[in-house]
Amino acid sequence: MTLCILGAGAFGSALAISLAQNPAPLIVWSRANVLDINLAKNRAKTQYLTDENLPKNIKMTSDLELALREASGVIICIPAQKIYQFLYNNCSIIPNIPIVLCSKGIDDKTMLLPSQIVRKFLPQNQIAVLTGPSFAKEIATGKPTALTLACKNEKTLQYLIKFLSTPSLRLYSNRDIIGAQIAGSLKNVIAIGCGMVHGSGLGESARTAFMTRGLSEIINLGLVMGGNRSTFYGLSGLGDLALTCNSSQSRNFTLGVNYSKGKKVASSETIEGIKTASAANKLAKKLNVEVPIINTVDLILKKKISLESSIKALLARPLKHEDN
Repeated sequence: MTLCILGAGAFGSALAISLAQNPAPLIVWSRANVLDINLAKNRAKTQYLTDENLPKNIKMTSDLELALREASGVIICIPAQKIYQFLYNNCSIIPNIPIVLCSKGIDDKTMLLPSQIVRKFLPQNQIAVLTGPSFAKEIATGKPTALTLACKNEKTLQYLIKFLSTPSLRLYSNRDIIGAQIAGSLKNVIAIGCGMVHGSGLGESARTAFMTRGLSEIINLGLVMGGNRSTFYGLSGLGDLALTCNSSQSRNFTLGVNYSKGKKVASSETIEGIKTASAANKLAKKLNVEVPIINTVDLILKKKISLESSIKALLARPLKHEDN
C-alpha cells in the first residue's frame, strides 16, 4: 500500500515520520515549494518539527497529481477550514481510494464536518477518521500514542488499521465517524476556554468544571448529529479533551491562556478552535441544542463579551440537574 499524506504541517510531518517505520511507500505532498526543495536536497529538518530529521524513505513533492498517481490511500492533514476549497479545486484528480481525515474542526462557512465535505465532492470514496489524544512532537519522537481510527466500512477499517499502526502508534477501531469528528473538533473550543480560566487564575477546580461541563455539551450536540454516546468517553472524546485542556503543548489551550493575559496570537499559527467555536455555535442554534460554554467562548473570541462578564453570566445560569 502506498500512502499519500496531504499536508506537511506539524501533524502531517509527525505522522509521516511515524509511518516511515513501516515498509510501505510514503509520499508527502506539501504546498510549500521551498520546504519541498530543501527536503529533496538533503532531507533537512522540517519547518514545523525542528528537532526531527525526515526519514530517507519518505518522498516529498509539491506536485499533487504526482503524489496521488500511485497512492492507494490518502491521509488529509490540511487545516479543517481549508478542506472545502482544497477539494473544490482538486476533487477531479483524487482517485476512488480510501480517505483518512486527520483535521479536527467544523467548517465555519458551511457548518459541515470534514467527512461531510469529502462526501460532497467524493461520493464514492470510503472515509475514515484518525483522531485522539496526541501531540505532533510526541508522535514524531516515537512516544507511545493511542488513537481512534473510525470508519463505517469494516473491511476498509481493518485494511487501514493494518497500514497505519506502528510500533509506537496503537490504533483502536470505531465505526462512529460522526462522533469521532464532533469530539475531536469541539474539544479544541473547550480547551480555549480552559486556557482562559487557567490564565485568569480562577483555579484548578474551575478549569475541571469547565472541561466536564464542556464534555456534556460535546455529547449533547454529538448525539443530535448522530454520534454514539460511547465514542465521547473514549480516546477521541474524553481522552483528547483531557489532554488538550491540561497541557501547554496544546495550541488551543495556550491561545486561551494568552488571550486572558492580553497577548496576541501569531497569524501564521493554525488554531482550529477559533473558527470551530463559531461554526459549532451556529450549528447548535440550527439544531436547537443548548451550548452555553461553547457560545461563551465564541462570543469572547469575537470580542462581543468580556472574559470577566462571561464568567459571571455562566455562574448566574439557573440551577439544573447534572444530566441536562
